[in-house]
Amino acid sequence: MTPKDFFRVVIKIIGILLFIEGVVIASFNSIQYSSFLEPISIIIYAIIVFVLFLIIFYVFFVKTEILIRLFKLDKGFDEEKFNFRNIEAKYIVEISCVIIGLYFILATLPSVVYNLFEYFKGQVSVQDSPFSGLNYNYGNIIYIDYLTLIISVILIIQRKTISKWLTNNKDNA
Repeated sequence: MTPKDFFRVVIKIIGILLFIEGVVIASFNSIQYSSFLEPISIIIYAIIVFVLFLIIFYVFFVKTEILIRLFKLDKGFDEEKFNFRNIEAKYIVEISCVIIGLYFILATLPSVVYNLFEYFKGQVSVQDSPFSGLNYNYGNIIYIDYLTLIISVILIIQRKTISKWLTNNKDNA
């Protein structure tokens, strides 16, 4: 595996992280915070955020070569090939997908459990309870957490498909 191939895979893995963190979570956050804006401002803001992340996603997945040339990632190595003892790029991507998926699951799971606990505590509290007056809006927080969990599980389950797609797509890089 040449340094250029290695960094091509790494940049696409970073693109997956940016997609999950950026497109999914930023889109929901922009909708959540858009209640303070005028309706036309909401549409313009949402379009700008969406287009910005589409451009970033496009550069990371399709125009990977531009980033490699810009940062000179394939220059300055003693050897022309990295020796991973016959480890193919698809296995590196599979391992990365599992690590990224587990990271997001472990980062999100405590929040989901806590929010569900607070929600059920509010549902079962009696009228004379000190918790009866609390009315917290868990909607957007829980949806973002659930969506992150679902995408993380899909990332782990579909790691072989993602690996094939990322490593066989060298024509576009």
